[in-house]
Amino acid sequence: RDNQAISGRSTVVVHAGDLYIGMAPRAYVGQAGDEQQLDLVTIDTDGNRLANRTVEVEFLRTTWENQFVEDAAGGRWESRQVRESVGTQKITTDAKGEAVVSFTPASGGAYLVQARAVDGGGREVRTSLYVWVYGGDAFWIRENNDRINLIADKGEYRPGETATILIPSPFTGAHWALLTIERGGVLSHEVRQVTGGSLVYQLPITAAYAPNIYVSAVLFAPPD
Repeated sequence: RDNQAISGRSTVVVHAGDLYIGMAPRAYVGQAGDEQQLDLVTIDTDGNRLANRTVEVEFLRTTWENQFVEDAAGGRWESRQVRESVGTQKITTDAKGEAVVSFTPASGGAYLVQARAVDGGGREVRTSLYVWVYGGDAFWIRENNDRINLIADKGEYRPGETATILIPSPFTGAHWALLTIERGGVLSHEVRQVTGGSLVYQLPITAAYAPNIYVSAVLFAPPD
């Protein structure tokens, strides 16, 4: 009766099924016409490997249709996602609960890889990730914040390796990219001409880049 509130809270983990599918690409960036490989593993809710589990994997190519819509403020870009299934395959994990998934994309784009399995109770579990592919015609999203997302083929590198960085461009005609390597300032810069919907930047990694660097791209297209 002293008008004080008393409350408590607890957290409970609820699993969607009795297994999980782990999936990781060997490279996040690939070239059209080249085989792409992903490592897959099936585990239980305690992290133990589950052997001989059937997993269905589907590959969906994702592109965007961009349209400029005029309004009282001048106009804005509207983007519609187009997703096309380009193949499905069933694999079975081995005695260690592992498997390798391979597919060869015919054209560029963002490929959504979806893995599905059914647990002992008949419940479906899923996992998914994107693999980015350059080459041929690829149509990337055009946003109103004038920003693009650069995609590196790995999360970290060692001196002597070469980073492959995909620069997805929403421009379709010939245009230019100002590329800078930065950390506390501009370490180096160059200008590249871009033809088509993407530029692949190969950056040799040196010991001078440790512990990290930033790669920046500014795209410029002349008026239509």
